Amino acid sequence: MKMLYFVSKVLVLVALLISCNVSAQQGKKSGKLNVLLIYADDYNTKSGYNGHPIVQTPNLDKLAARSVNFKNAYCQYPLCSPSRTSLLSGKRPATTGIRDNNTPPRTHLQSTVFLPQLFKQNGYYTAQIGKIFHSQRFVKDGVPQGDFNIDTASWSFQYNELVDVKDPEVIRLAHDPKTSPARSANQEWAILNVADEQTGDGLVATKALAILEQRVKSNTPFFIATGFRRPHAPYDVPKKYFDLYKNASIKVPVSPANDLDDIPPIALTKIDSLTDQETIDKIKGYYASISFMDAQVGKLLQKLDEYKLWDNTIVIFLGDHGYHNGEHRGLWHKQTQFEEATHGNLLLYTPQAVKGKEAKGFIEYVDVYPTIAELAGLKAPSDLEGKSFVPLLNAPEKKWKQAVFSEVVHEGVLGKSVRTEQYRYTEWGTDKVELYDLKKDPNEFTNLAGKSAYSTIQQQLKQTLDKGWKTVKLISANTR
Repeated sequence: MKMLYFVSKVLVLVALLISCNVSAQQGKKSGKLNVLLIYADDYNTKSGYNGHPIVQTPNLDKLAARSVNFKNAYCQYPLCSPSRTSLLSGKRPATTGIRDNNTPPRTHLQSTVFLPQLFKQNGYYTAQIGKIFHSQRFVKDGVPQGDFNIDTASWSFQYNELVDVKDPEVIRLAHDPKTSPARSANQEWAILNVADEQTGDGLVATKALAILEQRVKSNTPFFIATGFRRPHAPYDVPKKYFDLYKNASIKVPVSPANDLDDIPPIALTKIDSLTDQETIDKIKGYYASISFMDAQVGKLLQKLDEYKLWDNTIVIFLGDHGYHNGEHRGLWHKQTQFEEATHGNLLLYTPQAVKGKEAKGFIEYVDVYPTIAELAGLKAPSDLEGKSFVPLLNAPEKKWKQAVFSEVVHEGVLGKSVRTEQYRYTEWGTDKVELYDLKKDPNEFTNLAGKSAYSTIQQQLKQTLDKGWKTVKLISANTR
């Protein structure tokens, strides 16, 4: 009997292995590459794979070892919905008309073929799991109150995890983030005594795993977009992730006492008046949220291993923009034109690309659409405003764009910025200007606008900004 039991167990295991292998082979036979897009909300560039001495991202480090790490990736608008809409439409905010988090993307883009829509039109199963476009589903007591992002043209399946969150403390913190007894004054973090799977992002990971398993058993190629809400505030994650930083030596960002004196007030968002300890605790909350998000990503990567999907799947990981952690005398969140807010993550894995390399050429998030379409062999719409960076995947040492562009609106005033390899130039309306030499002043402490020694540079950058992205050329492939 024991021998029979053992043999039956072995046969079951063999059957499972054969099933996984057959499913993977079916995907390969379809001749189309799958796509797994992973979004992390409000994630700046702090990570193990970018050499940060404290932040722990073991799973993303493994992905980076397989991928090309684009070290100079920039968003077009440092706010969730405008940035995501720009990337997924392949158009810039001036074209999309989306410059806030409250306007549904389809308001101005009824006829636009979004990136997932292109894949759906070409026979792909497309799934939105979690926050991909900026979510506006309002949930009260577990009951959905409506969602302006329902888009059947783009998605075969959509899942908003907030309706499935059941833990009362998680729900209470989500709906009362500023005054919950679990929070300290002036803070946006809380230690959760729950399992990962009871949180919103844990539910996103669980659903994504189920959809991956479902799709791998079919013969249909997939475009699965998985969006995690952390490390976006509030930084509410399980205790074990806070424990990672319990004894970490975290310092308050240093800024000169006069740092704000030469910055136009319109360029700044709210300065948080926190004590040094409150700032350190808040940074720990952000770092804990990064590690929590990383753990959820790890579950997806493990599933790719399990089903042997690396040979026929494109994997792209990115944030929607950068994020401030108390720089410039206390700036937090985003919506500035500083490096901290506009500079973001981008890891791209393809079966044919080089592995574990860094690309330092400048690219923009608006370039992602044409790049992914080209990698999948799909014909992209002719009106896209980005440029495919596929050539960098096997020659990451090349330089690329001469300049990248971003914008943001403060108090009704449009701030437009251009960033080159050495300088950042920003205009606020018609009379407020910033100019920084990023090689000499990477933290953007000294505004050089109006200084005679930089008048020629300022005029040249103004012309570049005025002429816009259409006139910016790619740097010669032979230039390093």
